[in-house]
Amino acid sequence: LRGGQYRVGFGRQNPVHPHAYPFAERFRVLAAYLPGEEAFIEPGISLSKLVALPGDRSLTVAADLLQGDSFRIEREAGKSPDDPLADPEGSGDRAEETRLALAARASAFAPIGEEGSGIDLGVSVTHGTTNVAGEARSTVAGVDAKAKLWRSPDAYLVLQSEGLWMDRPAIAWEEVTGYVESPVDGFGGYAYADYRWARRYNAGF
Repeated sequence: LRGGQYRVGFGRQNPVHPHAYPFAERFRVLAAYLPGEEAFIEPGISLSKLVALPGDRSLTVAADLLQGDSFRIEREAGKSPDDPLADPEGSGDRAEETRLALAARASAFAPIGEEGSGIDLGVSVTHGTTNVAGEARSTVAGVDAKAKLWRSPDAYLVLQSEGLWMDRPAIAWEEVTGYVESPVDGFGGYAYADYRWARRYNAGF
């Protein structure tokens, strides 16, 4: 059990700090799909459990209760005079109100051979509110895989990929109907390989 502000354990790359990347910056699909500006970082509480499986395999499950502020998306005022954002003294979109968000993850690890190599497969999902007044909510789900294959005590190959699906409706205001949603969804992902052939040298694509 842990609490505080932390990088949410969604997928394979978001929990990693930038100084540990084997490349210059995080993949753009993560910036486009996950909440938050620099990363999916939230105050919250996380409960996780490591479960031993037969044959040196393991399963890790985690659930997070988050403050949810990074899900918010500011809406531009429309042309309608009764738009809540048009009244400077009104409640606007009630953006100051907090709505809790949820995240969950399960990942399974299995060793490969007897040299410390292994493969890790995971699934993640998160759900939060993007607009309180319009009752718009966002869901992001992902699957990921990572294999680390040792070739010698100082050399290994890392293969990693992640696929994401997003459902994040856009909110607008119309004079007659009030808040309306427009569907915004999509699929995306990344894959990379990185080979370290000596203690100080690596290359990848």
